[in-house]
Parts: sequence; C-alpha cells; structure tokens
Amino acid sequence: LSIRLHRTAIVAGLVQPILLDESYVISGRVLLPTFALSRNIPGPPPSSAAYHHTVLNDAIYQFIPWEIEVRRAYGSGRLPLWSDSLDGGSSPWANPQAAAASPIAVVARLAPVEHHLLAALALKLLVAFQGAWLLARLLGSRRSLALLSGAAFSLGGGIMAWSLFPHSSTAAWMPWLIAGSIRLTRRPTARNVATTSVITAALLLSGHPETVLGGGILAVVCVVSLGRRAGGFHGVLRGAGAATTAAVIGFMLAAPHILPFAKLLPHTVRYHRMTESGEASTAGSQPLFHPVHGKFLKGVTNPHAYGKAPYDGPGFVPVGGGGYAGLVALARKPNCLSNAFRLSPARA
Repeated sequence: LSIRLHRTAIVAGLVQPILLDESYVISGRVLLPTFALSRNIPGPPPSSAAYHHTVLNDAIYQFIPWEIEVRRAYGSGRLPLWSDSLDGGSSPWANPQAAAASPIAVVARLAPVEHHLLAALALKLLVAFQGAWLLARLLGSRRSLALLSGAAFSLGGGIMAWSLFPHSSTAAWMPWLIAGSIRLTRRPTARNVATTSVITAALLLSGHPETVLGGGILAVVCVVSLGRRAGGFHGVLRGAGAATTAAVIGFMLAAPHILPFAKLLPHTVRYHRMTESGEASTAGSQPLFHPVHGKFLKGVTNPHAYGKAPYDGPGFVPVGGGGYAGLVALARKPNCLSNAFRLSPARA
C-alpha cells in the first residue's frame, strides 16, 4: 500500500504482546480455561479454585479439539476436509471457526498445541496494533496519536474480550481492510488492488463470517466518507470499481474455504434455531442464498434480530465489560508501579 510502518510502531507492536503474555511464558501456565472440564469428566483432580470462565468453555470443548484435528490432517499431508473424531463426523474445512486456513492460526501452529491460543493472541495483538497505527497515519494522525490508536484498538473489547475466539482474529484485520480500501479508492493502482484483495481474503479466512460482514460494512462507510475526493464523478467511479474488484478477487481467493460453509449452513441445527425455521434438514438441496439470511444481516446491528434478548446475567459480565478488558490487563501487568512506589498490590 506504499504506507511506511515506522520503527516505533514495529517495536510497540512486538513489545505489547510480550508484556501481556509474559506471565504465561515465565510461569509455564497454559492459556486455556480448563475449569470447564471439572464438571463434565469423572474424577477430576482436586482444586480449591472457584469455577470460573464458564463463558469461555468453547475454547476447551471446541477450539482445541478442532485445532488438534486440523494439525493432525496437515501433519498427514492432507487438507482437513473431514474428521471422524469431531461431533460424530464433520468437516473442519467447512467450519470457519476451526480456522483451518486462518492466516493467524496458520502461523500460530508453529507453536505446540498447548500454547496455540497464547501464540494466536500474540499475533492478533500485533496485527491489530500495526493495522490501527497504519490506518491512523493514513487519516493524518501524528505518530503519538497513531500509537494511542493502535494500543486502544488492540487492547479494546473487540480483541481482548474475545481473545480466545475467532472473532478477534477477524477483527484484527479490519484496520488493514479499511486502510487498503481507502488507499485503493484514492490511488486505484494494480498494486493496491492486489494488496487489498489479499487483505480481504485474510479477513474472510479468519473464521467468523458475522465479523467479516461488520468489517465490510464499516469499510464501505469509511470509503464513502474518506475515500477519493478528487477527479470528479469519473474519479469516484474509478475508485469504486477498483474497490469492488478487490472485494471480488478477495472472495474468489477465499472461495474454496467459504463456499462449502455457505452450502452447509442451511442444514445445520443452529441455523434453524436462530432463524426459527424448524428442524435442520440433512438431505435435499437448499439455495446458497435464501431470504431468511436477512436475519443474519440484521443481527450485525440489532441484538434482537432473532426475537431473543441479548446475553445478560452475571455469566456475561466479562462480555459486557469487554471494552475495558485491555486497559485492565495493561494496568495489571507492569508490576514496576507497585515496586517503584512501595505500595501494596491492593493500593496500587
């Protein structure tokens, strides 16, 4: 995109994940909510710890088992198109949240599986921080404010509150998509089209289609308000055409992963529960795009789209306070504050 990433952004983007993950690396602990297993397996080891992290039980029941099967398939030299061990037989490849082709998950697979979620979180923070920094600079912010933007986005609720989930892998690419789209509409060169296409594909492959949809809508809003401002009507058309071309190419790059999911979606039990359309069908053929999919589009902005109340209750307090999750983590980590001023942890 011909946007220079300053060394301060490079250093800050690398240091921030280290500061947040350092306690796990040094202590040897695993970033995995295994408390969820204590009520579902016979004879768990005794523990005096309270039963926490209920809202994160997807990580232990789904994400890690999926990850193990994906690694097993790649280790055998084949694509993870099917596994007899998952859900009585299912396809990790057609399940976006299994992250079979997610760029962040692919790199995180260089780490052992027990540290996969930790490595993925470090990469999400890096991608999110530097993408937000680039976007802020593209929009004219000073370097100091661009650093603040990077820290605010990467430590905010969109990343930290969903740090173990594919939502955050997808959200981390949003600033890159917006920056690429704005740059493309201002300067619609072949190089910018190719770069934005790859960013679009990375977003689509990251594992959470609803977040992709939200990011795409936000990118369109930013392009309309912040995109090409010169060249008159023909310039606007040229920029819009370039952005559309990049979106189409990006979708085509991700199509081998996205289309199987879209084809299977109408047959899933959860889909029929959310759309209140009866029991799932395991046979026959349904159209790839159906009018009932409109509820999913409405769900991006309306939590009542499915006729149900949004998540509430004490179990979802961490979600409700997600916007502050990164600030809490940042304030807790540098123990130098309590050491420097000789304060007790409670007063610090």
